Amino acid sequence: MVEHGSSEGLRVEVSASWGYDAPAFYLATKLMWQTDANPVPILREFMTAAYGPAAAPMARYYAAISDAMADAPYSAGRWFDHTEIFPAELMASLDDELSAAESIAERSGDAGIVDRVHVARLAFDVGDAFLKSLRHWRDLEFAEAKAEHQNAADAFTEAVSHKPVALYPLRRNFLNLFSDPVSQAAERSSGGNQIAAMLPDTWSALLDQDDAAEADQVYAADVPTDTWRELRTRGGSWSAQGLRYYRGVMWYRTTVTVDPAWSSRKLTLWLGSLDESARAWVNGHEVPLVAGSRVFQPWEFDVTGFLQFDGHDEFTLKITNVRLQELGTGGLTGPAFIWASPDVVDPGAAPAPYRRGDGYRQLDIPVPPVTVDLEGRRVETELPDTWFAMVDPRGDCANVGLWESVIPTESLWMSLDTRSRTWPQQGLGYFNGGLAYRTDVRLNGSQISREARLLFTRLNGTARAWVNDHELEVAADGTASSVWEFHAGGFLRAGTNSIVVSVADPQPSDERPGGIAGPAYLLR
Repeated sequence: MVEHGSSEGLRVEVSASWGYDAPAFYLATKLMWQTDANPVPILREFMTAAYGPAAAPMARYYAAISDAMADAPYSAGRWFDHTEIFPAELMASLDDELSAAESIAERSGDAGIVDRVHVARLAFDVGDAFLKSLRHWRDLEFAEAKAEHQNAADAFTEAVSHKPVALYPLRRNFLNLFSDPVSQAAERSSGGNQIAAMLPDTWSALLDQDDAAEADQVYAADVPTDTWRELRTRGGSWSAQGLRYYRGVMWYRTTVTVDPAWSSRKLTLWLGSLDESARAWVNGHEVPLVAGSRVFQPWEFDVTGFLQFDGHDEFTLKITNVRLQELGTGGLTGPAFIWASPDVVDPGAAPAPYRRGDGYRQLDIPVPPVTVDLEGRRVETELPDTWFAMVDPRGDCANVGLWESVIPTESLWMSLDTRSRTWPQQGLGYFNGGLAYRTDVRLNGSQISREARLLFTRLNGTARAWVNDHELEVAADGTASSVWEFHAGGFLRAGTNSIVVSVADPQPSDERPGGIAGPAYLLR
């Protein structure tokens, strides 16, 4: 909501979805005539006029929705984070508020109030069924997901048939986007079809910003993944794992156990949703695409005849995401499994696992030794090894506000070691973009002085730093030496201090591991 006195104008783009947006329509109309008006009495006026004696539960209902969106530490587009923003407990509470309002409206005998509350109920029922369907789908309960999706579709038809419309008719596109992922998952696991193996939520992943890793045969069967990152798929968007601004290739890899009893059946790898295109390898051999061409839709690959059935079948995906479909999305975004059709086949002998050649790039690059003379300087504290980090390919930390201490870290950042492991040892061996680092440091009064400085003993790239939302002046430019120092005096305080460092143009190499790659200190 617009805070009192904070706006000079208002540009509005809306669709006619009265079930969710009626209070916003009223508020926006009022603010167009008086931009500095206090929104609180305006909303109170609307609730009283629209819902009469049911104003209190309806006000709580809309406030809870607004607060959930405003306070959510999630931000991926479409519906990817909505199950986190609107958990089942919150949806149950919203349902209770609507039920209370419906009861009061019925007792009032006012048909207008009854109808206006009903409009909100129509919209809620669509959202409630849709979120239940999405939760079932991610929990691998495919029959239940399909049933709830049908409930959402039925509720949507009723919502758009009402006058005024509870939901804008074209919003059906969001519902339709989820139709094939839900219906196919149910079909591939019923009616004679069976799931032969469920693939995990968390895979090993390798960022490949410039599409260079395929030439190094990272799809080969014996490529080690101990230097890759762990990345969730159906259980978390890129935005929730420090990759909100990443665009490029992501390699996924996992080992799957498939029972030999399935060896005589036609087997297909099903990927429930991805952004935006995919290729797949099994035991180092690329497998043919059967179906799939659209973003956020299922893709399928024929894996018949490629499995060893030895408990160690290696699955590798190359998912390319270069266009902005939705902010914060990318890669594998849904369940994945191998399904068996009733067809009996003779796949013949599976080809031997493909082994990589000698040209494979070594990614286990250790942290080079660091020698910095601290004689005559007082070290107040050593900054931690593990920081929060967010991929910031263009080094736009300042432009997108990543330095602001109010930005939550719990669901937007990843963890990254600085002095104990290099970028290549943490899944960033093929990444050459920028990163934003963040950590919180507690200080007591004796550790604070006007002469305080932040010292980074090895920081490869161009750096900027902030303390408690204030950008720091560079004391020693490390573009050539990799030793960076910043004036921090005057911005530190007793208690918790937010420190953010933006690294751009790191140009990493074996000799110059990217980003912060050594100890860092607060000293004077």
